[in-house]
Amino acid sequence: MRECLHAQKLALQEDFPYPSSVCLMREHKAPTKLAQTVQATFGTQDDVFTAVSGKASPFISCHVDDVVVVKWSDTAHIIGQIKFLCKISGACWACITVWTKLPQMHMYDCSGDNYLVPLSHVVDTCVYAVRDAVAFVVPPRAVRA
Repeated sequence: MRECLHAQKLALQEDFPYPSSVCLMREHKAPTKLAQTVQATFGTQDDVFTAVSGKASPFISCHVDDVVVVKWSDTAHIIGQIKFLCKISGACWACITVWTKLPQMHMYDCSGDNYLVPLSHVVDTCVYAVRDAVAFVVPPRAVRA
């Protein structure tokens, strides 16, 4: 119930008219250290913007610290947690800590490497619970991660 109410509260805070494409919500200029890291990654000095939430598609919103399913390739999906969202040169990106799949069904090790992925590759958010750096994740229907 708490998750449902939280999602509804966030929906009420989103910008109107509601954006229908990939974007950051209420973006602002990124702090210097974050901007320098992103600029170095992309090899450009363009301005970097950041936000707490963004739109991955017309129907998918995501937020910093959400656990998400990400399209990793044409045939593979991964599970990870969003560390930050950013925009550089007009493109929106999500920094994801990729969680490692454990042998048990729907169990993941919460430690992993960070990757910048296009925000549009975020497929959906997941319901999850973490205990002792191990997460139980319920991926959305029709997604094998």
